[in-house]
Amino acid sequence: MAHTTIRQAVLSTLLAMPPAIAATAPPVAQIRPVADHYGATTLIDNYRWMENQPNPELRAFMEAETAQTDVALGRIAAREKLAHAIAALDFPAVVVPSVVQDGDSIFYLFRGASDDVARLMTRGIAGGDPRLLVDPETLPDAPMHSEIGAFAPSPDGSYVAYALANAGPDSSVLRAHDIANNTELAEHIAGARFAAVSWQADGASFYYTRPVDSQAANPPSPDARWRHLGVFLHKVNTSAARDVLVLDTAHLPFPFKGQHIIPRLLLPPGSDYALAIVTDGVSPEIAVYAVPATQLAQQPAPWVAISPQGAGATQVAVSGSLAFLVTREAAPTFRVISQDMADPGLDHARTVVPPDQGVITGIVAASDALFVARRQGVGMHLLRLDYHVSTADEVRLPFAGTIKPSFDEQGGLVADPRGPGALFSLESWVHPRTWLRFDAHQRRAIDAGLVPPPPQDFSAYQAIETTATARDGTRIPLSLITRRDIARDHARPALLQAYGSYGYAYDPRYMPEALAWADLGGVFAVAHVRGGGELGPPWHEAGQFANKPNSVTDFLTCADALTALGYADPAHRAALAINAGAVAVGAAITWQPSAFRAAVLRDGLLNPLRSEDTGNRESIVEFGSAHDPAQFPNLLPIDAYSQIKDGTEYPAVLLSAHIDDPTVPAWQSAKMAARLGAATSSGYPVLLRVAGDGPPLTRSTRAQAQADDLSFLLWQLGAPEFQPTQARAPEKKNRKASTWRHSSAPGPRPG
Repeated sequence: MAHTTIRQAVLSTLLAMPPAIAATAPPVAQIRPVADHYGATTLIDNYRWMENQPNPELRAFMEAETAQTDVALGRIAAREKLAHAIAALDFPAVVVPSVVQDGDSIFYLFRGASDDVARLMTRGIAGGDPRLLVDPETLPDAPMHSEIGAFAPSPDGSYVAYALANAGPDSSVLRAHDIANNTELAEHIAGARFAAVSWQADGASFYYTRPVDSQAANPPSPDARWRHLGVFLHKVNTSAARDVLVLDTAHLPFPFKGQHIIPRLLLPPGSDYALAIVTDGVSPEIAVYAVPATQLAQQPAPWVAISPQGAGATQVAVSGSLAFLVTREAAPTFRVISQDMADPGLDHARTVVPPDQGVITGIVAASDALFVARRQGVGMHLLRLDYHVSTADEVRLPFAGTIKPSFDEQGGLVADPRGPGALFSLESWVHPRTWLRFDAHQRRAIDAGLVPPPPQDFSAYQAIETTATARDGTRIPLSLITRRDIARDHARPALLQAYGSYGYAYDPRYMPEALAWADLGGVFAVAHVRGGGELGPPWHEAGQFANKPNSVTDFLTCADALTALGYADPAHRAALAINAGAVAVGAAITWQPSAFRAAVLRDGLLNPLRSEDTGNRESIVEFGSAHDPAQFPNLLPIDAYSQIKDGTEYPAVLLSAHIDDPTVPAWQSAKMAARLGAATSSGYPVLLRVAGDGPPLTRSTRAQAQADDLSFLLWQLGAPEFQPTQARAPEKKNRKASTWRHSSAPGPRPG
């Protein structure tokens, strides 16, 4: 049967069903057992067939599941009201996602109150009238729903190159705009996901990264093309077919190993040197090599190591001939070192910002000073190191919050080595993002004038930073977002989220959905579990490989802390995870099903045992290899799919995925939905929603997607207004309370 026929038949049947039946009668996936042997362990996988691609049967199953989910969520009348509430809290009404400084000018993305996508603007750094450069919605040759990604102005102010995508980053096309004439150039270079444009000083050409074979008559498949990248030199107003390959990851002129090598070439303004920066796409570590810019065209170019692979560098900033590196070498929470590229060598590098209790997250170089962002617990400080002194000063900030890490020339901390001062963004759990500028003359941070203050008073909300003590005595940071008048009656809807993988730090950021949840009387919580980067690389390593179970137990510990603090008993607790965060959260649900009443898993990595055999070998560096006898025993307990047991009372679960996601393929969520739905005895729904290729999320569609997830959880947690129309909530069984009793949570302190 054709996909559309199946979808129409299933949808028609579901629409005719009573709501309670529509929520509990999922499509049935075929069982075709496959035995996997891992040493002495044999695992039976009933849904291995879902991994085969292309797979019309899997698509039909996912379409039927999605239709059922749409019907079930569509019966929650309060869902639309919640979507409007989230959109109304999506402040500031004017959003500036990223800024680039170019001499005395700044270039920035600007999304107005009525805009669904951001436009590229420019103005003077100290103010002045903004000027529109690129509006994706009015470009005559741009696909619908296109959005601007990274952008880079030329040092002479003539052009700006930018990436335009209409269906996620893989669809990015590199384009260029003539600033003086305010016209588009002919550049349309495909494969710009990792472009990282860096202009030559004369503005006539630029270096960028793309797949080596993307311009071929028969380019490789979408998944394969990102495996072979190169840095090219492109001359403005010429065909990309004439671009010169400068760095080829298949034949690098210096040693570097990785499954997925991503190179970029940087020509820092005001410097006589070119830098090659290489990463494996998974580890935060980079390798840095330098060469005088005048010798870049030599074959081979005389590259010298500034920080080779394995030396511990994660970021680099350049001022003249000085290269500043953030490194974890001899510093678990990082330090900043400098070396002169005219006489390079780590053996005589100088420490300019020593390691401290905080974690260094970002650096940028201006003409007057080096600016350093440092995380102190859950919150950040900004340091300014004058080049003529040896001790950094702390820049006073208007409120405690997050300076978005700047891993390249864009981000929340930016500067131009040719001019003084820096710009940076600042936001918190209860304060929308604003942009500030350190004025070198006033020697203080002032409003950059990019974002107007929000009209809403946020004083009714509070962010509480506390900890929960794990069974091994480790104190796990726990962030709580609530209204100040919240009741502690053990019946608040409590939503706990975590990531805890790849050293990613879940820093405070403004989330409209968290405040909307708080307005409904709930507590929105973030567990900063081991495996993340909140407390530096040691925190990451404490939740990696054999230590990954710590991420799971930390999450369960934080869940019980919500009860110890008086917010919610297990029947009012819900869990949320995205991507690799689902490793810990998915395992928590299977280890301790009674700990949560409901869960949402978005694009979740739920079957990591199978990742390396299905194209995602990058997961090996974080979780280990199933084919390594020493690592398999560590992987098995955190593989949520493999831990499901028949006849167990599992919580209600909503899984979501994207049909062509190359990082976490949709079959991971589909297998989990099929296995969990067949195994659970609780009677609670297991729903799956799979999205196809589509435009990037806009303000309104993002709010709707968030409202869908939260409405499902509120439905399951028993919120009266979120019960489906003409139906009762799923009958609650007398489920046992959580038996996880290894936590103790001290009294909260306001943050």
